[in-house]
Amino acid sequence: MGIKHSLLFATAVFLVCANTYGQKKTRELSIGDTIPNLVVERVINQAGKRLTLKDLYKDGLLIIDFWATWCGPCIQEMKFLDSLKARYPAKFNALMVSHEDSTVVNAFLSKKSNNDIQTSNLILATKDTILNALFPHKIIPHNVWIDRNGVIRAITSGKEVNTENIVNFEDGKLMKDQKVKADNFTFSGMNEFHIADTSFTYRSIITPFINVGTGGVYGGSAGINPYRFFQWNASITHLFFNAYSLYGASPGNWRDQLIEVHTRDSLKLFYPLGKLKHLLKGSEYKDFDEWGMENKFCYALTLPHRVPHAVFRDYMFADLERQFNIKAKIEERKISCMVVTSIKGKNSLPEVKDKHLKQEIRFKGKNKLSIRNAGISDVLNWMFYQYEQNLVPYPFVNQVDNKAGISFDADLDFSEEDTSEGIFPEMIYRQLNKYGFQFSKKIRPYPILVLYDNK
Repeated sequence: MGIKHSLLFATAVFLVCANTYGQKKTRELSIGDTIPNLVVERVINQAGKRLTLKDLYKDGLLIIDFWATWCGPCIQEMKFLDSLKARYPAKFNALMVSHEDSTVVNAFLSKKSNNDIQTSNLILATKDTILNALFPHKIIPHNVWIDRNGVIRAITSGKEVNTENIVNFEDGKLMKDQKVKADNFTFSGMNEFHIADTSFTYRSIITPFINVGTGGVYGGSAGINPYRFFQWNASITHLFFNAYSLYGASPGNWRDQLIEVHTRDSLKLFYPLGKLKHLLKGSEYKDFDEWGMENKFCYALTLPHRVPHAVFRDYMFADLERQFNIKAKIEERKISCMVVTSIKGKNSLPEVKDKHLKQEIRFKGKNKLSIRNAGISDVLNWMFYQYEQNLVPYPFVNQVDNKAGISFDADLDFSEEDTSEGIFPEMIYRQLNKYGFQFSKKIRPYPILVLYDNK
């Protein structure tokens, strides 16, 4: 459409848009404005059709839904809209708009794991720039509601996209409990967390929930001594768990079996979602959003210099214990672990070609894992941090004997057929087995995080 578009991803959940048209800035549209009758380009599931926006709203409601393949809530919303459109074909149209190109979107939809995503009742526009410029946003899903006259009646998050609001939509009538979505464009988790003066040498800040959408974390590395941590909009338990997991003996993402909580107030400490949704019943909060306003927090810690991980963890524990009146301890429990041992007779490891090079463990393309100047402990820590709980549910226990401290170089190659859905941990285990490492699930004592209410 002749509009240049640049995107900056701060996290998986944040979308920042900047648009220009020549030297002229595109005028942003607001509620009450009439949308221009643009041609909808790069539509991937309406072959041969020339569509304009007017074609889509002339008979009633049009929802322009901004989404991305990496956005979980967007995918759930897509499934809902397709299903609802099938039930009420004459009630509305849904234009799904992505900044990603058709190759990325088609590849995503064609994955076997996404067979449950149906789009035949939706209109999918890819590589968009102009609609993003007309409706700038930072958080997705981002929805624009347009009536049969082309007038913008609402701009909402995904929460308002429900059967009642869509089926009962009438031109000029506000939906029930309508809230105008207003994103915070100045916020970035990648930058220092400014409150006022930045001329500090040490800073520890804990604040209530802030309106920046989904929570996130910046900081934490298995191989580098830390000096800074920032987590926003997280539960108390998640704040403690990151102190333990990022800066303790078990770097990695959330694992249920690595935390034990003794508390009189579960609602205060845990997200009331999924299997814990019942915690909201009978409480003072009408829904999860209202709970989050009082029970999600932001925590930023900056030290004057880097310190060992265990020291940084203790700084975090001390701050959080004082703030939330909770005692954190690391205690051993017998749990399921992935025990790594040496295989007799397989003692040779590929030598490090250049010991001066920085340690590196990363995927190269779709079919290779490159290991450079790293030991088996480094590889295990990387895997525990790389993969989520559903793929690596158990912590690793390294019982490798004469290879424990040896660094090596290796390229783990996988066939295209095996990696059509990705490279899974079991595939890496089999490759490492060739170098003399054996992986077995066993019960072992392991240091986990235990939280207690202070008396």
